[in-house]
Amino acid sequence: MSPDPALLRPHPAGLGLPKSPTARRGLYSWTIVEALGDPPALGAVGVCDDRERAMQEMADALRATSQEGAFGLLHKVERRLVGIGYWYSDLLALAHIDPDRDALVVSEGEPSGSRKPLSDVFCEVVRATGTPPLGNAA
Repeated sequence: MSPDPALLRPHPAGLGLPKSPTARRGLYSWTIVEALGDPPALGAVGVCDDRERAMQEMADALRATSQEGAFGLLHKVERRLVGIGYWYSDLLALAHIDPDRDALVVSEGEPSGSRKPLSDVFCEVVRATGTPPLGNAA
């Protein structure tokens, strides 16, 4: 797992997130990825309308998993007008447990506001980690 450093920056204070009204508006999807692969092995997932609550639920689910190397992704999403699914517009945070310190480590992204192509959670894992599916490895 190696997120693009241009997208994410370490957040030393843990879960402290911006509290501006624009940062909280919308829907937030969190995903626990237990292992990379084709497809990635997913653990708990969720969607809610409060960024801080979504981050807390992701952190709780990540701490509850026993899978070594698991990590969490938090995305800003929008509901599709037609069909089922979400538009993934920003990767807001990537989190993992540091086993040496038994501490949650969070790297936060800066919301860009740009809309990415409609994709599923598996595509978002690949986008966030830069890891191609096994069948497409170079």
